[in-house]
Amino acid sequence: MAYALGFSFIVVRIADPAIPGWPTEPLIVIAASLIGWTQIKKFNELASAYTLTAHEIGLTADLITDANSDEAFSAAVNEAELAFSREHTQWVARQNN
Repeated sequence: MAYALGFSFIVVRIADPAIPGWPTEPLIVIAASLIGWTQIKKFNELASAYTLTAHEIGLTADLITDANSDEAFSAAVNEAELAFSREHTQWVARQNN
């Protein structure tokens, strides 16, 4: 919205440069700030999701190294697959938003 308003101010300023007082620059700064804030918010959400997944994978790696039987190893691999599946499901949900 702020970009559209700023663009319209620029078009009016080009059409009639004698009209004073168009706040084009502050509107562009506001629009850029809003876009930057939105991107930072998305990055923080993504970083939190990947941090959780990395933690789960670390726990799974411990399960795999501590496995002393075929059944324990199989259960650890199953846990790893579930951790990756959860992350993939969250990734798909983020892509749909």
